[in-house]
Formats: sequence, structure tokens, C-alpha cells
Amino acid sequence: MSIRIVAWVIPTPFRGSGGFRTIFNKAKYLETIGVYSDFYILSLDTDRLLNTADMADCISQWFGYSPHKVGVASSPLDPKYYAVIATAWNTARYVARQKHERKFYFVQDYETLFYPADCFAFSADDSYRYGLQTITMGRWLAKKMRQMGSPVAGFIEFTTDNSHYFPRANMRKEYAICGIYQPEKNRRLSSFLLEAAELLLESDSRLTIYLYGSEPRQQFPVPLNPRLINLGLLSLAECNNLYNKCLIGVSLSATNPSRIPFEMISSGIPVIELNLENNHFDYPEEGVFFAEPSPAGIASAISALLSTPKRLASAGKLAATAMSERNAGRTEDQIFADILMGNQESSLPPILPVKASSVGIDPSFARSYDRLCERREIAADLARTPLIGTMFLLSVKGIRLKSSSTLKVAIWSKADQSDMVWCTFRTGLLSGYKAKFEPEVGSNGATVFHFHFYEFPSDANPIFKCSFDQALAIEDKPFRPGETRNFISGTFCCEVKS
Repeated sequence: MSIRIVAWVIPTPFRGSGGFRTIFNKAKYLETIGVYSDFYILSLDTDRLLNTADMADCISQWFGYSPHKVGVASSPLDPKYYAVIATAWNTARYVARQKHERKFYFVQDYETLFYPADCFAFSADDSYRYGLQTITMGRWLAKKMRQMGSPVAGFIEFTTDNSHYFPRANMRKEYAICGIYQPEKNRRLSSFLLEAAELLLESDSRLTIYLYGSEPRQQFPVPLNPRLINLGLLSLAECNNLYNKCLIGVSLSATNPSRIPFEMISSGIPVIELNLENNHFDYPEEGVFFAEPSPAGIASAISALLSTPKRLASAGKLAATAMSERNAGRTEDQIFADILMGNQESSLPPILPVKASSVGIDPSFARSYDRLCERREIAADLARTPLIGTMFLLSVKGIRLKSSSTLKVAIWSKADQSDMVWCTFRTGLLSGYKAKFEPEVGSNGATVFHFHFYEFPSDANPIFKCSFDQALAIEDKPFRPGETRNFISGTFCCEVKS
């Protein structure tokens, strides 16, 4: 029998991507049944030079898979390929132009929703109308493709690996929840997650909230609170341990569900998900609770479940059992291979929504969220109202540093940061952390200054803590009484006095 090779057309891979990991896992499985994969990168980003040999090494390092071949999608593909597979909206048109008999589109998400109403959104939507045979990740996407008139070759059930995600019998539970925090992905609604966390921490003094899923970044700071812990990127084993020590997992999906909540369920904890149509088709009926898509709605669902310990424990066990039964069938990789190779029926079963519990908004959380919004509006107005003076005193409370660490603040107003100055805080047992900022004289009118706080450990790189903006007017008015502004983030409070 002749060797079969398929051609995958992909965007430029990047480290940590779950979508690319899924693609390379499928290719790895295909090799076990004698089907090999060549990868062609379609990169429209002219600012990045693409070296295919380096890219092959990166794929091997990042995803544990060594491709048969890595090339650039710049000309018609060799007719030898058994099938050609598009993997994203910006690869679909290229695949549609190929002359091969078998042309597929592996759809992992409804990418139209990745964008506002712009050219990218309409181009993504158009990609589902090229006549490619779609293989979708989950039932909702299959339903969506059908509605758009796209031919659906089949869908893949969300499964998990029971060797990685499972209930640990001897793991002690904390009064804690965990949430997937990926602020670089708008569809994960990270701002809603942080605001819901703020409401919950304010209403329940016992609760701890763990965030994870992305490296901590300066542009996406998490409020400083000892009970709000950002763990960053975790290994598979660390994820399973986290799920097992928490009572609830939170995953917010505004498009196709992430595979992460299925991992949480397999580890034995119920999941809070958004009460949106896209989430109503792929979850098991037990162990998922749908929350209204707002900070108050998310906080309400979590609080309601935490207040019923018996229901909480029962939901976790039933969910783990349901996923274990699903995992006992064909794996995702096997299903994908069967669809690709034509080894299953082409007709799809009816795609119906699951019957899972939904939780409404608790009026107390609605009121708390209104108060939170009001506080932020007042703080924003104060930040725009300039403090007037030639010297400003900064006083920080609510932060704990190692005895060997130093607290510093970077302050600037110009876009190129050419006027940046660093101020070091002095410490005292009673006075806390204090620093003095004297801007250059000569600024005209009110200017917005940016304040970024860093901890400087003696034995490590600087650690970004938080930031705020404040308008200052550099004027010498000796008879004007001093004014004060307070910036608050969790337990962190910085008082700026003119």
C-alpha cells in the first residue's frame, strides 16, 4: 500500500497555543496509522522573516512533535497529497484554490467572533463558504457550519486524557476556586472574571481565588490581594493538582468552549460557564452551571454553588463520571482520523442542546457591582482633575515586601518615556513606604503622569506590582493648601499629596 501524506496549511505557530497543540497532536496520531503530515506556513505578516528550519525546531520544542516537513505556502501544492487541510480563516482561501480532491477545513472556533465588525471579521465569516469539508471541534461549531451552508464532514467530541486529569482521593480541598485567566484573548472575558473576583472577595472573607493560564504581564495587572493569586502558566500535573484542591472551576467562553473546563470536570470539580448558545451543546449535563454573562452574574453563580456544599460535592462526582464515560470511547485524535480518512458515516446525528443548570443574578451582587462601577467612575474623574504643586509626596500602604526588597516607582508623562524618573521608597516601622517626586519645572497646564510600581528583590529581576495615572499641574502656589488623591487596587493603596 502506498504511503499517504496530508498537507496542513497553518498560520505561523506560536508558543503556548492550545490550537496549535491540538493540530500537532492530530498529526502525531495520524503517523501511528501510517499517514504522514507536511506543514505549510501561510504567513501574511511581512514584518516577520520565516526560516522553515528554525520553525521546525520551534514546533518540536514547543509542542513535542517533529513534523515530516515544514515549508512555506507560496505556490500550488504537490498533487501527491491525499488531502489538504486548512486550519484558520486566513488559510482557507489558499486551500480552496488547490486542485486536490479532498480538501478539509479543521475548524476549532468560530473565528468571526474574534474580531469587532471589521474586515477581519467578514473575511473570517467568508472562509466558511468556500465549500471545504469542515471537521469541527465540538457540536456547536458543526451546528454553526450547517447553518452557514458549509459541508460538515463530522465533529469531534471534547475528551480529556484520564492519565492527566482525574480526581485525587487524598487531596485536601481548600475553600478556593480557580479560573482560567487569559487577558490576551478577548473571548475569555478576563475583565469580567476580575470584577467577579472583586465582588466575591468583598462578600466572602474566607474565599481564595487562583488564576492561571498566561504569563503575568505588565499590561494586564491583577489587583493586589493576598486572596487573589495569579499562578501563570502551569504544567499538566500542576493543573490537575490545582483543580483537585479547589471547589469550583471557572471558564468563560464567548465563542467555542475551551477544552480547559472539560479538564476541570474530569478532575472532579463543577464548572461555571457563560449562559450563551455556544456553550449549550458540548458539555455533559452534570457538573456545569451556566452564569449570566456579567460580573454580577458570574459572582452570583459561584456564590450560589459555594453555599450548597452537598450539591457542590455531588456535581463534581457526577461530572467526573460523565467525562470518564465519554473518555472511554474514541479519543479526539481517533475521531479526527476516522473523519479525515472517510471511515465513518457522513450523516450527522441531530445536534441538540444539553440540559444543564443555569443561575440567575443575585440582587445583592447586582447592587455591589453598581457600587464598584460608581467607585471607578469617581476615581477616573479624580485622576483627570490635576493635583497642583512642584513636589508630590507618595505614601504606600497595604503591600508586603521581602526584607531584602526595595519598592520603586517609575514616573513619566511623554509617550517615548524620555522624561521617566525612578523614585525609591523609604521604609519605616510606623511610616510605611514613602517617596518624593519633583517633576521638571516648565510643564504647561495639566499633564497626565503614569506611575508604575516595581519590587526590586536583591536576588531576582524586578517584579511589576501595579500602576495608575494621575494628572498633575506643575505650578508653584505657596498659599494653596495641599490636596490628596488615593489610588486603590485590592489591598494596595497609594496616597499622592501635593
